[in-house]
Amino acid sequence: MEDVVEVKPSDLDDFSDAERWEAEDMVRRYGPEAENIATTLMIDVLDEGNVPEIISRLRVRRCIRKLAQKEPYMRRLTDKIAAAVEQALEQGRVTLAERLKPAFRAAREVEVRFQQERRTADSAKTQSA
Repeated sequence: MEDVVEVKPSDLDDFSDAERWEAEDMVRRYGPEAENIATTLMIDVLDEGNVPEIISRLRVRRCIRKLAQKEPYMRRLTDKIAAAVEQALEQGRVTLAERLKPAFRAAREVEVRFQQERRTADSAKTQSA
């Protein structure tokens, strides 16, 4: 049976000062990439099983979205898996969230490889022109 942890949905949007400061710093440093970086950090802590740290990472991610005044982006597979992790955490299903980590990593690896191949192809077109 899956471990279920009591997580109140209102707690996920109740950012601590430290979480807010971290989110603001990430937005300043990384701009539009801040949410992607926060997502990766959230996925990274899943293995530790430290529920308060996982929830904190989720809050930082949500705070970044709020600061950027942006709705969740759901086009890429990695975004959909991250949303599934977030939803599992909202439901207090930490074990399910942990099980999604390998899927996120595999999808991210394919995404990065595709981006590199596309850049290489674009570079080759530019040089031949």
